[in-house]
This record gives sequence, C-alpha cells and structure tokens, in this order.
Amino acid sequence: MYPFLLPDTLNYLEIDKPEVVDLKQTKIKAWQQQGSLSERKITFVGVDFTQDYQSALERTITNLKKDQPCFILLEGVIFFLNRAQSDDLFAFFHRLQGPGDWLGSASFRDTLKRTTAYKRLMAYTGQQEFKTANKEDFQTFPDSYYKALPNYSLIDHQDYFSLSEHYGNPIQLPSDQILNEHFYVLQRISSMQRK
Repeated sequence: MYPFLLPDTLNYLEIDKPEVVDLKQTKIKAWQQQGSLSERKITFVGVDFTQDYQSALERTITNLKKDQPCFILLEGVIFFLNRAQSDDLFAFFHRLQGPGDWLGSASFRDTLKRTTAYKRLMAYTGQQEFKTANKEDFQTFPDSYYKALPNYSLIDHQDYFSLSEHYGNPIQLPSDQILNEHFYVLQRISSMQRK
C-alpha cells in the first residue's frame, strides 16, 4: 500500500506472484472506483521467480523507469526464495539501477529460528501451498550478506525493536513471540566507489 502513502507524482511498479498481483489489482481498482483509495500510477506485473522471468521484467522496468532514479523495495519476498534465486535477483537489480539509486530489503536473521514466533510461522506455512520444497529452503540472511553486495553500500539497518523504540511504539509481547524482521537500506554505487 506504499503508493497511497507517497506522492501521486511517482510511478509505482508492483511485482508479485501472478495470483497475488491479480487479486491486488482487482481490489485496488474496486476501492478506487468506490473512492476509498486515490488514483496512483501503478503497473502490476506477475512474476514466477522459479521461471525465466528476467528478460521480460527488465523490459517492463526499463520502459517504466527510463532514466529516472528508482527505489526498489523487497518485502516479504526473499524468505520464500532459495539463495541462488536471491543472488540472481540482487544481480538483476544491479543491472537495472544506476549509481545513487536505492534498494530496500526486509529479511530475517538465522537467530529467529529459535523463537516461538518462528515455530508458529512454520506451522502456518505447513498449512499453505508454497513452491518451496521444504522448510529448510525458507531463507534467513546475516547482515554480512548485505554488506558484501557488489556495487551497493549499506546505508541503514534497523529491526522491529529499534524502530519501535525510535517511533515510541510500546511492545506488548515478549520478544520470543515477535517475528523480528530486519530492514536494510542500500545505495547503488559505481564499481570505482567500492572499497
């Protein structure tokens, strides 16, 4: 729902699984017709990350982006991809973005696997249909993954707890009951800027 929190002068691209994109697009269009949501320039693209998607998606993004700066946000995606798919996705973003463009990513650390919240998440995912082969395929990322991304510089790193403190959000549950998501903001740099 970020397009509705940000200016209507921006172009937005919503990428998700085809069935998710179809539902979002249908619901958003209905809410806009009812006047519940304002108009935004949103392009919806359904992608199956287990298939060969990059050429078609690159054309769509390039036509939309042109020479404009961009911010790519990965939220609720890479947990369900394997490491090779994630590596390919970040390399894909590197090709699309120019120096100064931004990349945001939300992911879990491996320590989350020891929490009650994670056990509940695994129970839930066991009841759902995912293309992931088994629970071991659900990905967690160390901070070092983001720090080592070629041609990106890690600008900021927060998690649920640091942001709750910053925004004065009182935490009501024990930490073991919370899926502590980590949020990373990176900026694309030229290869000559890399240390």
